[in-house]
Amino acid sequence: PQPLRLNSRPVLVVEDNPVNQEVMKESLAQLGYRAHVVDNGQMAVDALLAKAYPLVFMDCQMPVLDGYAAARAIRQRESGGPAHVPIIAVTAHAFEGEREKVLAAGMDDYIMKPIKQAALLDALQRWWPQSAAEDAAAPASAAYAEPARRRSSRPPSIEEGPSNAVVSVFLRIVPEQIRELEQAIT
Repeated sequence: PQPLRLNSRPVLVVEDNPVNQEVMKESLAQLGYRAHVVDNGQMAVDALLAKAYPLVFMDCQMPVLDGYAAARAIRQRESGGPAHVPIIAVTAHAFEGEREKVLAAGMDDYIMKPIKQAALLDALQRWWPQSAAEDAAAPASAAYAEPARRRSSRPPSIEEGPSNAVVSVFLRIVPEQIRELEQAIT
């Protein structure tokens, strides 16, 4: 199999949970994509004002500005000129009507947590923008966003178990979360 080629433009990942951030970064890296991670919806709006990203993965439940409000703000800004950036909702909510809610907020698609590598790959295949200039700049041996499953019979997967980085982040944040839970109980 051919090695994965990092895409030159990073995907914007909007996620407030450090463990989920690491999982998304690793999952995207395993598929040949780089992630620029921000912690909340306001930071996403600001990031998109500063730089054009080809794709956004947006958590829905976050502090400061949730994913729904951030998507609406991004769409409102786009109505004044910039190109439409695909926004994929990433949520643990499996409630009836959730897909309609994210679409009504201006997001383009919806994937469920915990993230499955196949769902992430499908979203990237559907929404990653390609242009003739990018295709021409890509080496002949690998298409710009060539799916991992075409290069290998079995792409690497974060689903096989957490990496040392994910475990490290988890172990770093859990003690504080336990303290917060104990305080809330008392």
